[in-house]
Amino acid sequence: MTCHTPTQERIEIRTPDSATRTIALAGQPNMGKSTLFNLLTGLNQHVGNWPGKTVEQRQGMFNHAGTEYRLVDLPGTYSLTANSPEEVIAREYILREKPDLVVAVVSAANLERSLYLVSELICLPVPMVVALNMIDVAKQEGVQVDAGVLQATLGVPVMPIVATKASGVQDLLNEVERVFQGVPALNPRLPEVNDEHRQVLDQLTELIRSYVPVIYPVDWAATKLLEGDSEITAQMKALLPAERWNDAHAILLKHEDAMLSIASGRYEWVERIILTAVKRPRLGQIGLTDRLDRWATHPVIGLFILAGILGMVFGVTFTLGAPLQAWLD
Repeated sequence: MTCHTPTQERIEIRTPDSATRTIALAGQPNMGKSTLFNLLTGLNQHVGNWPGKTVEQRQGMFNHAGTEYRLVDLPGTYSLTANSPEEVIAREYILREKPDLVVAVVSAANLERSLYLVSELICLPVPMVVALNMIDVAKQEGVQVDAGVLQATLGVPVMPIVATKASGVQDLLNEVERVFQGVPALNPRLPEVNDEHRQVLDQLTELIRSYVPVIYPVDWAATKLLEGDSEITAQMKALLPAERWNDAHAILLKHEDAMLSIASGRYEWVERIILTAVKRPRLGQIGLTDRLDRWATHPVIGLFILAGILGMVFGVTFTLGAPLQAWLD
């Protein structure tokens, strides 16, 4: 099945070669991914650099229900297109190292932005569980995310958590264990592209099918090629015979707008999910964060708030500092 079809064949859970299972943590920056990583691994972690890169690499170990897990904290990325070293590292690790599972950490308070990365992760041939983080922040802002509806819409397990409070993390780990046991079945629902570019994608797929490196799914490589991904384009140009590359290049030049079509398909996929699973505050209703922002940035009230904070800082400083100074004298 290809990534532009509405559903994907059931993903089979592969049996790991060793007793240790590997989980990759993926997510955009500031989604709470590192907080979850630290919570699970504690001091049992190793920090270094990814091979040949200056990007930080973090791995750690933890045990749950008698099973040992290796947790890999992938760099925070907004997509899986080769626009930055972090994006290349994240996708190459998943495709080359083939972790047993990917946990995609998203923010319930900013789900629309978070899901764009999920729209790419869900196309990869690796089982996935979504950790719906920051549900407490979303509630404060009046945003309600129905995890059950979100799970049904995505076709993969969704577990609500608050990583900063360790809330829901045990349920997340239990669900991970259930996925390894094959329950529930994973039937991810994937983004689509329009009919015109679907035909173009099929043409590209047939042209490159016999030349795609074995680590890459052929349909994924064709999508990235049509998307204008620099890394995949360079690889396919080097691997394809000159005549085939000329044919593929001609198709790409003729359909330069395909990049927008693919991105639009993902945004439409995200929008459909948001409309189904998210309930926002009524028009005119203001969340706690927005109210605090309005007060703090008010041209008059904001000055009084700033003065009050500064006064408290100076007061605490002198209150604690005076006895210490007297003792030193």
